[in-house]
Amino acid sequence: MACNSTDLTSLRIGDDTVERTDNFRYLGSVLDASGDNDRDIEARISAAWAKWREVTGIICDPKMPVKLKGQLTSNIVSI
Repeated sequence: MACNSTDLTSLRIGDDTVERTDNFRYLGSVLDASGDNDRDIEARISAAWAKWREVTGIICDPKMPVKLKGQLTSNIVSI
């Protein structure tokens, strides 16, 4: 991502060529060239729903002990 540069299509660093992009992920956050954080928020919401779908089978299973469900829930919240 290049700031304040509209004519730049790629950047050459040594022998490598890096293509220009409007957004990219850095340390878990999605950075956008316009400075908006909408894509970051959408990515975080999407990740949270993915985790929920991953554990919903265990949390909603009536055969699972309540103590195990509580431990799972407390581990999810601490992450």
